[in-house]
Amino acid sequence: MLLLSTTIYSQTCTIINDNNSLCSGGTYGFYTEMPGETFTWTFDNVVISGQINSVASITLPNSGNHTITVSTGSGLQDGFPADGNCTFASLQISVNATTALPEIVATPAGLCDSGNTTLTLSYALPAGHQAGLQWSSTAQPSHTGAGTSLSVNNLTETTSFILSNPNGCFTSSNVTVPVYKTILNPVQANVVSTGYRQTQITTGIATNHYWQMGTSLEDVNGTPDAERPHPNGSAIFTATQDGFYFVRSYISYLGCWTAPSAAVQVTVSKMPPLADIGEIKRYGYNELNLINENANVLTDLATYYITGTPDKAFASGRIAVFEEGSITIKGKDNATGTWGNPITYQNVLRSDDDLNWVHTKTFDGTSETNPVSESKSFFDQRGQALQSQTKSFHEGQPVVFASLSLKDKYDRTVGGTLSAPILQNNFKYNSGLAITTEGKPLSYTDFEKTNPTPLATDQKGTLGNYYSANNKWNQTDVPKALRLYSRTDFYEDGTGEERRAAQPGDTHFIGSGREVLKGTFPVGNSDTNELTDYLKKRAIVFSVPELTKIEGVQTVARDENE
Repeated sequence: MLLLSTTIYSQTCTIINDNNSLCSGGTYGFYTEMPGETFTWTFDNVVISGQINSVASITLPNSGNHTITVSTGSGLQDGFPADGNCTFASLQISVNATTALPEIVATPAGLCDSGNTTLTLSYALPAGHQAGLQWSSTAQPSHTGAGTSLSVNNLTETTSFILSNPNGCFTSSNVTVPVYKTILNPVQANVVSTGYRQTQITTGIATNHYWQMGTSLEDVNGTPDAERPHPNGSAIFTATQDGFYFVRSYISYLGCWTAPSAAVQVTVSKMPPLADIGEIKRYGYNELNLINENANVLTDLATYYITGTPDKAFASGRIAVFEEGSITIKGKDNATGTWGNPITYQNVLRSDDDLNWVHTKTFDGTSETNPVSESKSFFDQRGQALQSQTKSFHEGQPVVFASLSLKDKYDRTVGGTLSAPILQNNFKYNSGLAITTEGKPLSYTDFEKTNPTPLATDQKGTLGNYYSANNKWNQTDVPKALRLYSRTDFYEDGTGEERRAAQPGDTHFIGSGREVLKGTFPVGNSDTNELTDYLKKRAIVFSVPELTKIEGVQTVARDENE
């Protein structure tokens, strides 16, 4: 009797794959039941690094047919395990190509505070790919659905949405819908007055946030005011008006505003600060300037005055003061009329000792102490006339009348003003005799243009006031005029010859068509000009030889009254 011996192996020499479908790009689990402590896995004969256990996680890079193997122990001998155990297995797999799902489009792409949005695909899927589409989200509870679109209502927080299809080889697609909210919340305890019309509100730091102001707490939903931006990168906002202040965020790409924050109440100080004065000494007056910190902003909010009867206002933070002595200056809030505290300022005029002058007195022979006339003329260092002053008497009191010489941009004397009384009753150079409406002495930049800068008429002791309806000397018989100076201009051809001349008044000014015109022109040798004709006739009448070489000029002037 022949006996056959058979060894039965209980281990399964196989690789087990529990996945129904394999897709390119996906990572899947494979395992084997063969015994062993360490394993070697390969994919298409390439060892898979890091996979040394009986269970392997393998990424399938592309579609097609591939081979996966696993081995352990010493291998096979004559087709059987050499050590009586299974030590090697192989698996043939077929990998399907993976199709990417389209990008998701959210309409609208974001929301302010809350709202509805609709999710659709950026392009249409083939009909065979639409079955099995599933929607989910990161929100709790999740927004779910099926199909090629999803409508979401009352979305209140930023949420990511995922579209997937487990029934095939598809990569998932996702989109995040942001929900923007106001993240700053000002509190009343952080509202601090820091000065005149300046109250600071301290908050956190946030971009795209803007301050708004309402007159009451019920006004916080008013029209957004982008003119009050919350300073990006800063935690401090400075309010300049009374009101209730709150913050909103503006999302420009959506064109929407978030709901307002809590409001804080601001009451600003309306009392202007003490004036800080800088002085520029001129001849005959001082120019006082506000030099407070942020003076340009201060003068937009308040007007400063020299108090008196009447009060005299600073113009653009500047004023000319002609009187010596103590003056009082204080500011007044433009919006409410609230006065600030006053300061006292001592105004001391500049001496004219550094100027050249000629002082003339005329006596009638009856007295050596009481002149019948008296004048003083002032000159610069080159001897050019600057100003003439003459003393007369009004109601028994001495009054000094002054007139100015006018200079052009080349420092040539091109005219002079009429005379007008100045405030001091003694001789002292006064460059503030002709002050313009811009608060500065008249110069060529004012009269060498088509529309000359007018002279100011509100200051007693100035040329403009004396010849205006605002005359403060109580002299009603003084004529009224705007152009109170004579003027000459010259040709710009290098000759320096006078071209036009005008007298004071509003009739014969330069540009009126009634100024004097002058010019010197060469006389030529043509047979038709008057000089050639004269010389021919002269030769005949006086029996003298006719001149063959002649040169000459003619001067022409147009009468201003023609």
